[in-house]
Amino acid sequence: MTAAARAAIALIPLALVAIIRIAAAAEPPTAPPGGTCVECHAGLGGELAKPVEAFTRDVHSQRGLGCTACHGGDPTSPDQEVAMSRAKGFRGAPALRDVPTLCGGCHADVVFMKRYAPNLPTDQLARYVTSRHATELARGNPRAAVCSSCHQAHGIVSTRDARSPVYPTRVASTCARCHARPGGQGPVERWERSVHHAALVAGDLSAPTCPRCHGSHGAAPPGVESVPAVCGQCHPRNMQLFRGSPHLSAFEAGSLSACGECHGHHDILHPDDAWVGVGKGAVCARCHAPDDPGGEAAAKLAADLGGATALLRNAEARVEAARERGMLMTDAQVALEDARQQIVQARTLVHAAYPRQVDEQTRQASVASRKALDLASRAFGEIRYRRTGLLVALVVILVTIVALLLQIRVVDARRRQANAGRR
Repeated sequence: MTAAARAAIALIPLALVAIIRIAAAAEPPTAPPGGTCVECHAGLGGELAKPVEAFTRDVHSQRGLGCTACHGGDPTSPDQEVAMSRAKGFRGAPALRDVPTLCGGCHADVVFMKRYAPNLPTDQLARYVTSRHATELARGNPRAAVCSSCHQAHGIVSTRDARSPVYPTRVASTCARCHARPGGQGPVERWERSVHHAALVAGDLSAPTCPRCHGSHGAAPPGVESVPAVCGQCHPRNMQLFRGSPHLSAFEAGSLSACGECHGHHDILHPDDAWVGVGKGAVCARCHAPDDPGGEAAAKLAADLGGATALLRNAEARVEAARERGMLMTDAQVALEDARQQIVQARTLVHAAYPRQVDEQTRQASVASRKALDLASRAFGEIRYRRTGLLVALVVILVTIVALLLQIRVVDARRRQANAGRR
């Protein structure tokens, strides 16, 4: 029996409590956000006043759900004994093990959630029961994550609010409360060195963070068999190519993590052409020797990518040099962009591990790069032609100026002689 299954069984009684509570309640236990709970705690100061301060910005408070919705009791009585009476349903602070079913009492009620947040999923409790967090909770781990661990207890805001602990730019820090490791080698620290983190910092809120790969309420490490599906959410073409490659059966036979074996897991870096091949530091060389069929295929892939990329870089430099000299290089830049796209597609086709496909794509890239080089060469020829024409024009102009000056001197001399004869 898997850990998730054991966790599900262990939490069945708690889930039943929530279901019974949902079925029995005609109306959820609501109360005005104010009441004697707020009046009393606000006057106590210190730690006892903090929940009141936080609750003013809580989404539940903004929708008219008061303290008793979670804690029970009577918020209308000024008498503390009555307000916090067990007879009035007062529960106080819920135990850690009871938090999921307490929150699920409302959040798993479809009818209730339609009234307050009709677009909010109502399967969070069901998903949580399958999570690694629930497994730890069932084992009695006092640090197991429950709803309030990630969403807070009294200052809960929408997940779309930038202040939320689970907002894309903050969720990794929230997970790091439990998953950071000394020495910077924890999953969160490694993720912070990844291309995914760089994309998030650059402003891409869709960049993968912890929940994107592990799930949120059903958080669990993706199994070896599900890694391609997880990565395929953002990289569907790569996943499709890998599933059609000769690597698939080999990886399955060896119980290897499809994407992770080459790209890593949390510290995923921007891929580099140097990874392909059997040279020093190449990823392919981890499994393939230079003289085995896989090594020979990897070397062919590396040669094709390297040749096409080098030709593209040369063309880019020539086109830029012509542009800096004032030439209009629009057609050449279009050809360069075509070459770049062909190389991007060739790099993607590496996941299929068929050199013929990559060779065809890099050939097309080379054709486009050569077109750009040809246009650059023509531009430099035009520059030389213009310079030659300009030089000839300058020589003609200078000769004309000299001739004019000489003619002016002759005219001046004749005028002086004529003036002298009259005297």
